[in-house]
Amino acid sequence: MAVKKKKTRKKVGSKVKPKSSFKIKWDWYTIGVIAVAFLVYANTINHGYVLDDDLVCAKNRYVSSGFSGIGDIFTHSLHEGFTGTPDRNYRPVMMAAFAIEKQFFGESPQTHHFFNVFWYALACGLLFLTLRLIFKEHNQLLPLGIALLFAAHPIHTEVVANIKSRDEIFLFLGLMGTVYSVMKYCQKGNLKWLLFGLAAYLFSALSKESGLAVLGIVPLTAYFFGGQNKTRLFKTTGYFLIPVILYFLLYFNATGDSGQQLGITDNSLYAAESLLDRLATAIAMMGDYLWLLVFPVSLSYDYSAFQVPIMAWTDFRPIVSLIVWAGLAGFTLWSIVKGNKNLVAYGIGFFLIMFGMVSNVFFLTGVTMAERLLFSPSLGFCMILGYYMYEFLFKKGYSNYFYGLLGVIFVLYSFKTFDRNAVWKSDATLFSTGIHTAPNSSRSNTFYGTSLFEEAKTIKNVTEQRQKVEEAIAYYDKALSIYDGFTECHHHKGDA
Repeated sequence: MAVKKKKTRKKVGSKVKPKSSFKIKWDWYTIGVIAVAFLVYANTINHGYVLDDDLVCAKNRYVSSGFSGIGDIFTHSLHEGFTGTPDRNYRPVMMAAFAIEKQFFGESPQTHHFFNVFWYALACGLLFLTLRLIFKEHNQLLPLGIALLFAAHPIHTEVVANIKSRDEIFLFLGLMGTVYSVMKYCQKGNLKWLLFGLAAYLFSALSKESGLAVLGIVPLTAYFFGGQNKTRLFKTTGYFLIPVILYFLLYFNATGDSGQQLGITDNSLYAAESLLDRLATAIAMMGDYLWLLVFPVSLSYDYSAFQVPIMAWTDFRPIVSLIVWAGLAGFTLWSIVKGNKNLVAYGIGFFLIMFGMVSNVFFLTGVTMAERLLFSPSLGFCMILGYYMYEFLFKKGYSNYFYGLLGVIFVLYSFKTFDRNAVWKSDATLFSTGIHTAPNSSRSNTFYGTSLFEEAKTIKNVTEQRQKVEEAIAYYDKALSIYDGFTECHHHKGDA
């Protein structure tokens, strides 16, 4: 009997030890991803306000009120605390976060920048945990590689370096929280995970309107990774109508009949002469978005009128883009119909679902094109890139090539991101580079002209000051030659 007891202890011990070390190993990977994401954007923490950052912070009376303004934030539209009139945007989670930061730390752009980086790093950590959960049948290097690619991708610079884009970070946090919680619920059957998932989805939608698209990710994930719990996961989707209804009640209560009118300066697609031209231009821009994901080299803060020209179906760009995207979408549908649950199809489907609401294909949005709109959808691209490296290098026995290629891409991404961060330090640095990356934008030329005019005010020498003012006027003239209807430019030129 003594011998049996000794053997039993040995067996128990042999099970407990590796289980403990396995957990610790995974925890270190999570911490590593968080640390990497934070370090890549650490040089943005000392930046100031750029563009309309201060409209949602320093110049927004609800945010400036701290805790006492949170009630107004949840009952009013996004810019109402600055303009005094309702608009069509409702993003109370982001605004409430700014108000809390204001309450504890006072008015400081550096504080807001720090928390942008903090929440981004946390989102990347949650991304890794979620990928680990849905790719549990694969080696840990697959979710790790995808998370690192996402954390360092330069296309995210605008979101993290621009305070106002906190809404995109929170949307992504809610997205990851939703997927993680729902998968846990389907595996464990514990009601608390379903409640967490519903709360995370509402959090995502209240962060930004396009967060509603997260609802489509639930059945997509169910199909590809639900396994034996697929039926439960599909049934779970119905519960998400509860936060959808709650969201729209809050949204319409806050925005009401805003009467906000969008125009060409907001979205140049309003200048399209026909629906076909509008659709052709939107499809062409989807090709531009894909190019930016694959080659994030020439980045810009502005793509407004008319950096992206209005196109027709006689142009080659819409045709090429349509062929590419129709092929990708067709491959995803074919995979679903045939029951081929590969990660590439999931990545494409993920991108299309998260990008659909902001693509200008189905309806016009408040912006022509913006890199920040790729933030959540870019995960689909990172999944595909990481999967191909894992599948064709690591699994084929070429682990050193896998590590090498992943390392090279990660380093290149990180250097580009770190360098691009510096551009977002101030309006002056942003506008001086924007005039080169968006030379055909009326807004870009106007903003740079204004930057020169403000610089002229600080020059004491009358001759040099006049030269600087004339330089500013030249950019105003160029802006108006691109689009004469830009009222703001006329005002600035009059001041000059």
